Amino acid sequence: MRRVGRALLHQWGCSRLGPTAEVLISELMTNALVHGCGTRVKFTMSLTENTVRIEVDDGSSAGSPRLVRPRPHQESGRGLFLVEALAAEWGVVPETSTTWCTLSLSGVGR
Repeated sequence: MRRVGRALLHQWGCSRLGPTAEVLISELMTNALVHGCGTRVKFTMSLTENTVRIEVDDGSSAGSPRLVRPRPHQESGRGLFLVEALAAEWGVVPETSTTWCTLSLSGVGR
């Protein structure tokens, strides 16, 4: 999915967002695969005049993702903190299993 995301960004003239988008895609996809209970994962990217939106839906009813501070010795549990730090915005579509984030196009050559 990272390659797909990078290819879309290149096609849209937003290649400079590639490294950040790859981290965001990796974190959202990993959360869906590790914590989701569905039988499929859906990945979507869309472009507006001001943002790139990344969405991942794990198709489950396991509950919404939320920030939980991991203990210092834990090897995982920091993904959404990365998403929060790197994305312009992020959230969960109410009553679904879709987690989304956006990247701002401000200052990005298009």
